[in-house]
Amino acid sequence: MPKARNALALWFPAAAVVIVSAVSLYVVAQHIQRTTANDPQYELARDAAADLILGEEPALVVTGVPVDITQSLAPFTVIYDTEGDVLATNATGVEEDFLTPPLEMLNEARSDGINEVTWQPRKDLRYAAVIQHWRGELGEGTVLVARSLELVEKRATQTLSLAFVALVIGLIIAALGALAGAWVLEQRWRDQIA
Repeated sequence: MPKARNALALWFPAAAVVIVSAVSLYVVAQHIQRTTANDPQYELARDAAADLILGEEPALVVTGVPVDITQSLAPFTVIYDTEGDVLATNATGVEEDFLTPPLEMLNEARSDGINEVTWQPRKDLRYAAVIQHWRGELGEGTVLVARSLELVEKRATQTLSLAFVALVIGLIIAALGALAGAWVLEQRWRDQIA
């Protein structure tokens, strides 16, 4: 029985398990990192919508320091009317037109109550955004709360690197195990012939 054929026969299934495990590790970690990137935005959007529903003025709902959205990692808030016009915001660093995402994103929040999206208004700017619908005494619209995905994307790159290292180590271990298994099979085969 040729040792190389035995080693390959043992290695292929082990390699398949290692590959599936490494890919699964990356996909699950990437999914968790991206979905948890929305957690602060959910809280802020719900709170802002609740204030607007109770009749609070949009300018009073958007509080805190101004956020330069081209530089900062902090969440920012934009309140829109039903036409997608900006009523209030703490976002700075861009023109107001830049702050209006495609109306489909706002309309989906209007029909579903909430919309969770990745918004990329410019090639170098990507945001994890939560859009919450509101209807109150002063009117109706949507609240968008977003923050940069810069750190999440850096972590995704790190996760990919770790998954690749785990893949290589796993394939090496599988190869060594396959060689050892082939050697054992070769010894048994020789013992049976002798």
